[in-house]
Amino acid sequence: MNRIFITVLFLGLAISANSQKNRITYNNQDLFLNGANLAWIDFANDIGTENVNFERFGKVFKEIHDFGGNSVRLWLHTNGTKTPEFSNDTVIGPGTGAIDDLKQILDTACKYDLGLILCLWSFDMLKEDLAATFLIQNRKILEEEDALNSYIEYALKPMVDSTKNHPGIIAWEVFNEPEGMIPDAFWGGWSGVGHVARANVQRVINRVAGAIHRIDTSLQVTSGAHNMHSLTDKADGGEQGDGNFYSDSALYFIGGDTLGYLDFYQVHHYNFPLNPFNHNCEYWDLDKPLLIGEFHPGDDDLGDFSNYETLIDSGYAGALGWMWLDSYGNAIKDEVQYLFLNRTSDVDIDNNIGDAPAVEFSGPDDGSGLDSGTDVNFSAEAEDTDGTIEKIEFILYRELIADSVLYTDEEAPYAYTWSPDDGIYKVYAKVTDNDGYSKESDRIIFTVGTPPRYRYEAEEAQLTGDATAKTHAEASNGLYVDYTSSGTITWTIPNCPATGSYEMIIGFGVFYGDKNNFIVINGNTENRIDYKFTGSSAEWQRDTLSIELLEGKNTISIEYSWGWMQFDFIEFPFKRLASATSISVSTESGNNFIDADNGTLQMIVTIEPEEASYYPVKWSVSNNSLASIDENGVLTGTKNGTVTVTATTTDGSDLSEEMDITISNQISGIEDNLYAVKLYPSPVVDVLHCKFESEIERIEIYSIQGIRLYTYLVNSAFGAIDVSNYKEGIYYLHVKFSDNTDRVSLFVKTVK
Repeated sequence: MNRIFITVLFLGLAISANSQKNRITYNNQDLFLNGANLAWIDFANDIGTENVNFERFGKVFKEIHDFGGNSVRLWLHTNGTKTPEFSNDTVIGPGTGAIDDLKQILDTACKYDLGLILCLWSFDMLKEDLAATFLIQNRKILEEEDALNSYIEYALKPMVDSTKNHPGIIAWEVFNEPEGMIPDAFWGGWSGVGHVARANVQRVINRVAGAIHRIDTSLQVTSGAHNMHSLTDKADGGEQGDGNFYSDSALYFIGGDTLGYLDFYQVHHYNFPLNPFNHNCEYWDLDKPLLIGEFHPGDDDLGDFSNYETLIDSGYAGALGWMWLDSYGNAIKDEVQYLFLNRTSDVDIDNNIGDAPAVEFSGPDDGSGLDSGTDVNFSAEAEDTDGTIEKIEFILYRELIADSVLYTDEEAPYAYTWSPDDGIYKVYAKVTDNDGYSKESDRIIFTVGTPPRYRYEAEEAQLTGDATAKTHAEASNGLYVDYTSSGTITWTIPNCPATGSYEMIIGFGVFYGDKNNFIVINGNTENRIDYKFTGSSAEWQRDTLSIELLEGKNTISIEYSWGWMQFDFIEFPFKRLASATSISVSTESGNNFIDADNGTLQMIVTIEPEEASYYPVKWSVSNNSLASIDENGVLTGTKNGTVTVTATTTDGSDLSEEMDITISNQISGIEDNLYAVKLYPSPVVDVLHCKFESEIERIEIYSIQGIRLYTYLVNSAFGAIDVSNYKEGIYYLHVKFSDNTDRVSLFVKTVK
């Protein structure tokens, strides 16, 4: 009876948080969430790192605001590789700088009248390609009470408590698509992802939601279900739902926290059965608002434009398309803008930034082309309802680095004439009033003359498989990439000025005859180009292709079809970022050692000038038997010794920097070498005799469970150890040689 009473009580609390079941409460407004998934600027690295791209966050948030959006979904820990902070598989904090980073991102969102849904974890936390250290830590949070408590106490609570009054937060989201980790969920238990019981996920949601509500019951919590099967037992198209995994009663039954409820539900849809676009929200018999938190606007199973309007008319609480920075970005912009213009009262946020001034900006027609040598005229009109205009700035927009002020005008009429070189440009105006408030105009993009083409060498690209850089006197820069039977060539183009079609020139060789290979844009293998490369087998060739690029960062990849070609370069008609002039290497913690078995160390690279840091660096270690390092600079120790970690630029500057890291206390990864260590007798009863090929510093004995039992400091090539008091069993003998190398051998202890 007590359980029934408590469940009814917190059901009432949950429903009261959202006064309408078709709206989400945000800053005392009941809104339809009209927005998008940004998800990340740098996957799993957007807080708790020295390299948070706040400039990029600001530009994206402004763009979403300018199209009429009111909400953004952002991922935080994601896979646990950066935050929270762990020590010995226990969470000890949110991560250095993580809270300050989050606050700055929230401040920026508020500046542009946006609310954020902050997603803590994703199924990516158990992706099997993570380093073993991260998988162990993350699994413990899911399965072990002490680990979950440490996360809640030392990471979650500090983050939530320090931001509880921030107007930029719509809700905290516990998981993104946890069904990927749940083998008995519909379309769940994905390959390449570790699995846990459904109850583990429900327990974490209950406990995390309870901790958040206990800080402030007005804070909202949700969780992103992969599909409707996890939220309902209703049927659609012959498919039957599995019930609501995340109802108040289901979560309380597993976790036991009466405050551990969700304030609204969230579901994702990608052409799944139980299609929310086929039914009104009330059809699913849910007791809370339902947000459609991920989908691809324009997909065939969603119906006619506008998909967002379909959802608002069908009683859902919001629409967040996936995602703003990928190939669906333009479709999301159309949807968000349409809903803002046609359903303004349902989606418009009360202004967070006071009586800001207004500005109208004029210049060349957007998308126009001008002749070389043309003087470009700009003008602006501005007004302020509660004060005066201080200045108008005419600003050149730059994608990844700080924008450049072309001219500042403090008196009307506000105008500027610019004489640019040939190129592609994007310019806007910014008005500031006497109260310090400012507003930015829409941007105008235009082309002057014939923009110079900028080259990206193949040997500077990221190479996998058998793609190998080789020399050739007639190749660009004297180098090319030989591409035979496997692998990829991937160029990173960090600063495309605007979404659109661009001419790409590709230099290649068909020295083995004409061949087909795939060209993949931004990892979209579904729309890859099966391109036939033809020409003389005796000389280098150039082809020109029309390529659709997104504003900002893009990748161009060559993927294997026939292989057996040579690739030299690609070119685009917009300026590439400056190359590096200096590089330095350090560690996030400041340590130059790993002293835990299979421990990790986050390496940090600093590149000057700043814009050159947007090209990836190549990480390597001097001895792969002692340690490994991934593409993100995470160094994992496997064997005792000292390794040299090297970071090398990939922008053509060919700069590198090194740092020595000492690795100790490695047990499981040390190789046995019977020629280096000779033990006798075996089995041993009383005294174990040891003979070594060179002088040693110390001997350590470990149990088969890895517990150190004995340490003996010695400087010789021979030794004897009394093991008469040891229990019968198998033991490790760990030998540290004077040359800083290690060996491990096994010995068997027996009794008389």
